[in-house]
Formats: sequence, C-alpha cells, structure tokens
Amino acid sequence: MAINENAVTDTLTPTTGTLNIVGNVTTPNSVNSVNTFSFKNRLINGSMQIDQRNSGSSQSIGLTSVYTIDRWYAQSTGIATTGQRISGSNGFEYSYQITGALTNTATLFGQKIESYNCYDLAGLTVTLSAYIAASALTSITWTAYYPTAVDNYASRTQIATGTFTINSTSTQYSVNISLPSNVVNGLQIEFTSGALTSGTITYTGIQLEKGNIATTFDYRNYGTELFFCQRYYEIGSYYCQAANSPGGVVGSTFAYKATKRSAPTVVGTATAGGFTANSFTTQTTQSFDFYGGPNGNGQIYGNWTSTAEL
Repeated sequence: MAINENAVTDTLTPTTGTLNIVGNVTTPNSVNSVNTFSFKNRLINGSMQIDQRNSGSSQSIGLTSVYTIDRWYAQSTGIATTGQRISGSNGFEYSYQITGALTNTATLFGQKIESYNCYDLAGLTVTLSAYIAASALTSITWTAYYPTAVDNYASRTQIATGTFTINSTSTQYSVNISLPSNVVNGLQIEFTSGALTSGTITYTGIQLEKGNIATTFDYRNYGTELFFCQRYYEIGSYYCQAANSPGGVVGSTFAYKATKRSAPTVVGTATAGGFTANSFTTQTTQSFDFYGGPNGNGQIYGNWTSTAEL
C-alpha cells in the first residue's frame, strides 16, 4: 500500500517570546513559568478555605494572639474584636472578617512562614499581594519580619513596612519586598490597622511569591491545602476497645494524617460513655499515645486537637 506523503501538511507557527526581568519566558496564553508550579504562594491558606478550629463560627480576638482560620493568627488591643470566616468576593469562596468594637485601638492579622518554605527566597525580591476591604478605615499597614533564630519568633527583626490606602470594596493591593539573607530563618507577614471602633476589615487572596509582579492567585487543590495546614494543626477523633476489661485501662497509638512540624501539643476531649479522663502521652511528629479507663463495654473514645504552630 502506497503512502501519500502529502496527505497531511503540518504548519508550524512560531511564537514570539519575551524575557522579563526575573528571567521568566512568557508567551501568548501562557503564565509566569517560575511561579506556576509547586509552591508559588509561600503563604498557606491565603484564600481562607481551611477552618478546622471554628468551621465558620466566630471567635473573640483579644490582646493575646490567637490562631483563627488555619495558619492565620489575629490580635486586638484596647478591647477584643470578633473574627469570622465569611463569604468571599473576586472569585474567592471565603474571606476572613474582623468586626470592630467601641474602644478598640488596633488590630493585627498575620502568618509565620516556616524556614523550609522560604529558605530559597533569601536575597530575592518577592511580591506580597492581598484583597482587602474596610468599611470604616482608609489604610492598612503591612510589615515583614524575620526571626532571630530558625523558626523561633520570640525575637524578630523588621525587614520592611508600608501602607495600603484602602476602601470599602475588596480590591487587590501589592508591594515588592527585598528580602535579606536572614530569611533562611523564616519569614513573618503581618497586616495591622488603627482603631477599629466600628465596621469591618476583610482579607482574602493573600499571596507571597518570587519576583516583582503580582501574578494570579495560586489556587491549590483543597486536599493539598488541608494537608499543608495539618502540618501545624490537626483535629480528629480516637477510639479504642478492649474486650472484657471494664475496670482496667486501655489505650492505643494514633497516627496523624500529616507529619507535624515538631512534636505537638495534643489535647483530648472525652465524649459521653462513663469512663475516666484520658491521658495523651508520647507525642511525636507522627503519632501520639492515649489511654484511659474504659466504660462497661471496654471502650474509650473522644476528640482531640494537635497543635504545632510556629
């Protein structure tokens, strides 16, 4: 059988490429090649999707810094404010909202980045971007810090700070930050406001990436983002049963879904069942042991939280 070599004609259309200042080749219908894959956004849960602690319920934010939705902590001075995950905008399913109180004097919202996740940023320019809205305030201050010791934020040094002029419509703001070599120790990003005596501040779509351009938000698979969060905080339930041992002590070992950043603090809550309070021991980065006095059926069960935040 003869083959007609002219049956198919391939036409190759050249594409013109341009080289930008951070060495990324961009072409029509393409995206920034350096920032497209893997871990472009070094902030975890920047779209406010994961909320293991509160499941959308509100929490009080006072003088002591508290973790709110996963990976993000908040603080207020003067008087406590209220924080809650709410519906988002600009293509984001969720936002985090802080609601003011009459004698409040300042608010703070931030995240500490583990050294493993920013080591390669040392000495580079990065871009911080965020969608922010405030119903009563006109400015939000951003600040970047690095810790004095690796992943130890007890002592920190300011890298840079600045102000976004904002309004009541959720709008993206961005800034370039030149990072020093010290960010091999970690990196901390905080947003602060003046007195929030009324109205609200909302945050979403917060991103920190290599280069001096704010690119599209790094939407990660929900399961991947949850797994990232569980390295620092995880919730779950435990159950153990030993046959014919209603009067003794039973226990077991529970493995986490994600290896923790460090050996965490595990706190358990017993559910109804007529057994004694449980103990949680031998907490490693991968598992914990638990034991307790069982009920009449030889069971112990309940819920637990595991915390290894920076």
